[in-house]
Amino acid sequence: GPTAFYGTLYRVSSLGGPSKKLVEQANDVGGISPDGQRFLFVRYGDPAKDNDPSRILTASTTDGSGEQVVQSTPDGDTQATNFRDPQYSPDGRSVYYIKHQRIDNIEHWSLQVMPLEGGPETEILQQRERINEVAVLRNGSGLLITSIDPVSNLQQIYHVSLHDGKKT
Repeated sequence: GPTAFYGTLYRVSSLGGPSKKLVEQANDVGGISPDGQRFLFVRYGDPAKDNDPSRILTASTTDGSGEQVVQSTPDGDTQATNFRDPQYSPDGRSVYYIKHQRIDNIEHWSLQVMPLEGGPETEILQQRERINEVAVLRNGSGLLITSIDPVSNLQQIYHVSLHDGKKT
């Protein structure tokens, strides 16, 4: 059952009324599909279980049914990799997400994209500074991310080109 390690996602009307439970065991909420029918979320692997992967999933916005795994950490990757803030592409065919890896006790943060229907992930950008959030520009020209500026040590908003991964 649910533990303090996970949260529960609810659908709440902005007009009032009762809330509706959509998904248990969620750690991070992502975006809603362009047609409004599905949403993305992250479920971390349970640290109390061996070989329990972290996953990006999609489910129905109506009732949370039809959970489907979009991406999963590799077998044997016990807590070294996590995902954050998955977002649909403007056409709904791909998913952008933040990937956090701890390799030899060093943190690595990257932006990845992969086809929603499966296939290899493609790295867009990799850096040592934490990437907190990602937003997809509707015209498909790039992404906006929030990250710590290594010079000022302040949170900044950056544009990331999908053409070459350049961060400005």
